[in-house]
Amino acid sequence: MVYVLCFLPLVFVLPWIAVQIPQGTKPNDMQQTEQAPPEEQTEPIELPPPPGLLPLQVKVELDPAARPRTPVLLSRDRLIVVSEGSQAECFDVQTGELQWKLGFPGRALLAPRSLPEGVLLASTEGTLLIVDSATGNITRELAAPTLLALPPLIVNGAYLLSTPAGDVISFDPAGERELWRASTGETPRALAYGGDLVVVSGADGTLTALDAGSGQFRWTFRGRGGFEAPATFDLAAERLYIGDRSGAFYSLSADKGKVRFRWETGAAIVSPALVEDDRVYVTSYAATLFAYQAGNGHEQWRLNLPGRPASGPVKVNQRIILATKDGFVVEVDPLRGRQGATPYRAPADIRPRPSFRPPYAVVTLRSGKVLLLETTPPEPPPTALPANAAPEVKKTEIR
Repeated sequence: MVYVLCFLPLVFVLPWIAVQIPQGTKPNDMQQTEQAPPEEQTEPIELPPPPGLLPLQVKVELDPAARPRTPVLLSRDRLIVVSEGSQAECFDVQTGELQWKLGFPGRALLAPRSLPEGVLLASTEGTLLIVDSATGNITRELAAPTLLALPPLIVNGAYLLSTPAGDVISFDPAGERELWRASTGETPRALAYGGDLVVVSGADGTLTALDAGSGQFRWTFRGRGGFEAPATFDLAAERLYIGDRSGAFYSLSADKGKVRFRWETGAAIVSPALVEDDRVYVTSYAATLFAYQAGNGHEQWRLNLPGRPASGPVKVNQRIILATKDGFVVEVDPLRGRQGATPYRAPADIRPRPSFRPPYAVVTLRSGKVLLLETTPPEPPPTALPANAAPEVKKTEIR
């Protein structure tokens, strides 16, 4: 009885196997081939963006009519160059071709400003021109009520003008009228705006805060040296940060101008600071980039640069970018204070300060040439398959 029960399953299974195996085929000789799936178009591999701006390569090399006297304005798809020969030239970003040129004999042009309707060109004589950036046509010409020491700062539709004598004027371009005027008594080197304040950097060492709406004095602060750079506000416009020519770096309260912290960097500070999250970064002529806690001023790190800075620090993606006068473009990890990618080395010294707008950097060489640099696209990974490549067919032998 036991033997009958043990062999009963075989009685039912063996006929089933006989049906499944074709006649004349031995089980050991059977081969199974995996069928290749139908060809499909492989999606292109999307590479992650670079952590910063480097590495850089020359996209376009420009030869303006004369040596540029101000930083080049990178506005939309145009490069606006103001030269020492009282000329303004516009070049196409993609091709480098000259789009238009304007000449102003006898006028000293200031740095151009970008407007929604075009480009604002101003001269030290007080002429204000609104130019169509695509055609070079002058769409409007205004006369400022004074000589100008700095390019206009645009605040809520008004133009903030500054005079060599130290006056600051809020000018309404729509009504062509003066809204308010305040006298600081010092030649202004830079203007900054944050919250409801206009802050004037004085050449003799006085920082003056004005009410942006009325021009009334809010406070003044006396530094240890002359101020060259504009102040930088934090995101809430409750603090401002600025350095002077003595090398002192200050954090001031925006409401009363009280010192929150002060550090000596050892050399002149002539570029604006960068405030990012809870840190503030600043360069000094000691060829050093400093990082401080924005609240209490505790130093986080310092990094020696290849040379004197030609610009202040700028945040690009996850990196800090800056340039040195001897031609280096440097990229720094903001958390650790370490250089990232290999610096770009320009063929000559950089003058004046460069402009950065991802994926571009614009550097002006001492010779007068302008280089438009572009981030080099990363190489695709070696394991990437062409879009029309079919996967390999694998054969498996069953024994």
